[in-house]
Amino acid sequence: MTVRTISTRTALMAIAGLVALLLGATGCDRDSSTDPEGNAPDPEVAASLAATAQTAATVGINLDQVDIFANPLAGISEDAGLYQDTDPDGWDVDGMGFPEKAEMMARDFRTVRAFNGKIAASPRLRASMLERSFTMDAWGEFQQEDGDTIDVEYFDGPDSTGLNALIWVDVDNDIVRFVKLREYTPVIGRIVRRDQEHVFDINGTLEDGSDDIMHSFFSEEEWFGGEVDTGTLMPVSGSGPMGPGIEVQAVWHVEDPRFHPLQEWTEVSYILDVGEFNVEGDELIYSIEATVHWRNDAEHRAMLDVPGGGPIENDTLVEARGQFDAAPANPWLESVSDTLNVMMGDLEDDADDLLVEVSRRSVFDGTAIDGGNPRGYIHYVPDEPIGPGEEPCGAEAEHDVWYSEDWWVVHVLREVDVECDGPDTLHVLMEFRDGSSYERWIIWDDDGNAEVTENRVDGTVVSGTWNATTGDYTINTTFPAGSDPTAREQRGQVQEGSVEAWDILTWTDGRPDTTFFSGQGDETAFDAEGFKVKGDLREEFTLEYQEDALLAGTWARNDGAEGEFTIETLEGGSQHVTFASEAPAEPGEPSIEGEIWVAPDGSGTGTVRITQYGQTVTYEITFGPDGEGFLSDGTTEIPIG
Repeated sequence: MTVRTISTRTALMAIAGLVALLLGATGCDRDSSTDPEGNAPDPEVAASLAATAQTAATVGINLDQVDIFANPLAGISEDAGLYQDTDPDGWDVDGMGFPEKAEMMARDFRTVRAFNGKIAASPRLRASMLERSFTMDAWGEFQQEDGDTIDVEYFDGPDSTGLNALIWVDVDNDIVRFVKLREYTPVIGRIVRRDQEHVFDINGTLEDGSDDIMHSFFSEEEWFGGEVDTGTLMPVSGSGPMGPGIEVQAVWHVEDPRFHPLQEWTEVSYILDVGEFNVEGDELIYSIEATVHWRNDAEHRAMLDVPGGGPIENDTLVEARGQFDAAPANPWLESVSDTLNVMMGDLEDDADDLLVEVSRRSVFDGTAIDGGNPRGYIHYVPDEPIGPGEEPCGAEAEHDVWYSEDWWVVHVLREVDVECDGPDTLHVLMEFRDGSSYERWIIWDDDGNAEVTENRVDGTVVSGTWNATTGDYTINTTFPAGSDPTAREQRGQVQEGSVEAWDILTWTDGRPDTTFFSGQGDETAFDAEGFKVKGDLREEFTLEYQEDALLAGTWARNDGAEGEFTIETLEGGSQHVTFASEAPAEPGEPSIEGEIWVAPDGSGTGTVRITQYGQTVTYEITFGPDGEGFLSDGTTEIPIG
């Protein structure tokens, strides 16, 4: 699943998966992996250490609710890659978003013009050589055959050696080959070898290059350090003259790019009408395909053309398709495919491109419950075309995610219909491994105020409101009869750049677990701090998010226990969480570490390792959205919750 820039909403939501480690695994005994005195790692200790993750989960859930209320399109927009800002020259992450693709296409358009400039220079090179060549009268005294050399000019200077040569290709049809070979003294940052070959029709006038017709072009340049650039140009048909109205293919291939050590090779291919070679800027491009191949065998391809055919020109509606194939060693991702309909604007300026429609399909390793691969699909159509990084006032979007068959949540569908002038709706459907399902509806009125309702499979009822003017929100959860806890209240206020929230969980004995936090920042930097009181335990926590970095959090409890975690937020709202905790004052100096793959609702699977008394026990953990699930050591399943 594609690692992407983490928003405060989705990143903090990731920690919801650690709620599962509230375990409640009381009474879980182990009679193996003991020390010489018979002491064994205690699952209850692991539960106690991991329980502090509930605080971070509480913060994430509240921020998630607020962000959805304020902007129902935010999550899907980010998942579709619309708001990423990574450097397209890096290309060391899995996949590319819309801004990167648009910039790559604009850069490639400039590259083909530079390539054509090399070709346009060829008549001048030939004319310079032919000033000292034989006249046509002199050639009439000899019988010429295909392959004969017309003229050779040698160079042997202090910085370079080489030659220029004219060779007959087809005497009867006046087709010749111009060859230029150069070798240069090796100097860092400069070309050490350049080979070029032009095949053209002289139209019977060898001494006059002004009426030549180009048939093909080849160029190869080797740079100090090993980079080799190869360019070719020839008709799509494979042979014949090139000129206005003739479709040709231009290919520029780079081996061992000197400025990108992680890339093995890159290639850009065009189908175009080159126009007149001696007229700059009159070419018409019909399609572009660019490929980047990394040394780990990951590969990204991007294709650009006009639906229905025709040249790519200013203000043309084009279709851009991207295909990222992950490295074979990637442990979870197989591929990411994008299709974007874009109004290109000025072809030499990627900043004025407008997005008309976008879809993204991601495929992962493993098996989904329907027998296919785990996968995600996004289809996003703004009401009006938008530029890179812009936020639409309205859009229709669908997000369909199929998770691994061994997750508790196996299928999530999000549907959003936002009108520029309201009202708006968000529908979420989650299907679980046992065949049950969960639904959430949020409905906004014309003023932006919202109401939320949820119906959970266990009978839990959720209702809430959002005031768009004040930023106040309240969400009340009533658990079914016999549950402990019995109720939950989430409330707070969001202002520009800040949030303040309370989360109170009430138990059957009237005891509240109270969490408070406040946070400040924006989409590029966010810091939160707060506390949680649960009986005699008080926990202080901090959370920090920086752009293009993992979310990081730490906590410390008044009994001396402490811990930390990091989170990668993945496409579709799922997360990969790694964590570690320790309690040096407890018997056996226990510590835990682990990783969990978390679904958007907080359910997930992973491993937990507890080390105590010098012994380590590993559990596989599977849990549902409320932390219900089990631990397994391969032979015994231990209920959680």
